[in-house]
Amino acid sequence: MKERMFSYPLFVPLGLVAPFAIAIKLSLANLLLIPAILSFLWHHGRTFVGTCVSREKTYFFSLSIFIAVSFYSALFGLDIGNSLLYAIKMAFMMLLIPLCAAVSQAGYRQHILLSIVLGLCVSALHTIAEGAFPNDLFQYAHGAVSEAGQLTIGLFAAAALLSSAPKPKLPLRMRSLLQMSILPFLGFLLLGFSSRLQLSPPVQLLLAAVSLCYVILQGVRAFRGRSLFLFLTSLGLPLLAAALLLNLKRGPWIGVCTGFLLFFSVSRPRLLLPTILILFLAVLGIEPVRERAFSSLEHFLMVGGRGEIWSLGAELLVRYPLGIGLENSDIITEFSYDIPANLNHFHSNVINIAVELGWIGLVAYLWWLLSLVITGFQQGRRGETKLLACGVVSWQVAGLFEYNFGDSEVFLLALVLIGLLVGEFERSTLGSVGKGVRREVFQVFEDARSPLERARKRPIRPLS
Repeated sequence: MKERMFSYPLFVPLGLVAPFAIAIKLSLANLLLIPAILSFLWHHGRTFVGTCVSREKTYFFSLSIFIAVSFYSALFGLDIGNSLLYAIKMAFMMLLIPLCAAVSQAGYRQHILLSIVLGLCVSALHTIAEGAFPNDLFQYAHGAVSEAGQLTIGLFAAAALLSSAPKPKLPLRMRSLLQMSILPFLGFLLLGFSSRLQLSPPVQLLLAAVSLCYVILQGVRAFRGRSLFLFLTSLGLPLLAAALLLNLKRGPWIGVCTGFLLFFSVSRPRLLLPTILILFLAVLGIEPVRERAFSSLEHFLMVGGRGEIWSLGAELLVRYPLGIGLENSDIITEFSYDIPANLNHFHSNVINIAVELGWIGLVAYLWWLLSLVITGFQQGRRGETKLLACGVVSWQVAGLFEYNFGDSEVFLLALVLIGLLVGEFERSTLGSVGKGVRREVFQVFEDARSPLERARKRPIRPLS
């Protein structure tokens, strides 16, 4: 009875849908992720995690130390119960890494990447529409900060998916590529900034109607033609890039630029200088972006800004070298009346983790991520793997200026990306477990067929 009940690998379909839900609604994502992780542990948790640990000892050892430090720092923290509860939650969600690695090994890596991109495209469409009509639409649940943090990961997921997508048989001219990507990006950007640029309502409605028709037509073309390349170049990447600029968050801008410049310097050196030139022209040519970029120093040094917050974090690190415990950073408001009362973090992953987990936690955290990225570049024989590693770099560079490690929506999406990256390590070694997962999935679909359909594919035996 128990074997029948759990014969269906529930974590596979849930693992494919959950990345889409992360970008839409956090409660829905948790509703999918918790049973997915439990199902994974029941089916392949011990086997798959054991194989991963035996092959990638440095990576999983550093991750284990980081998780252990999060528990022991709670004993020296300011609120033991709160820190232990959050450490348990974090350790449980870290199981999303081997889960996504197993699903990727089963042959569904592209499906997970597409799920991420589709969810972020829905969020990006709302961001563009909200920018054009700010008082007429409902506010998105995540907010600009969380969405921008997700885009630091999602853009690299889209680029990795594009690098593995089947290319058109006929060679594309540069003019066609510009029409497919640059022009839609500029159209979405103009629509999103139309309210800031004070365009007239008729012009806004015209832009909105043209954009809506374009999205529908291109979506139908890509779906009918089953062209992932067409979808990503004409819709996915333009939407995500436009939403990134519309959110006006400088940390994610720096993270995405750093990640792509790193990728081009390693894999496509010829594109490095043109990319820098395009970024330079974008900062100077787009007025809201230029205004936001040139006001960075002023905002950093303002009263209650990041300069004051980071200096207080350095003082707390000296006072509590073993850390104050996870989720106890709201103590910052007790040291300065200039800092907003609702602020409960230090606007930086490095500073926040150093204050909460101490020096040992910071070293373990940096060791974990550096080993992950270095392994990704060393073992990544394809551009797709290197793009996933650059996505981790983008997430952490943006995290130098924002505490996106503590943002649940960004953190969960980062774990999915890390799981895909781990799934790329030593594919031949881990493939046996992945094939077992895939075999179970195919067996379910085979059992769901009608007996007549299965009988058609059986060879006809001659009568004896």
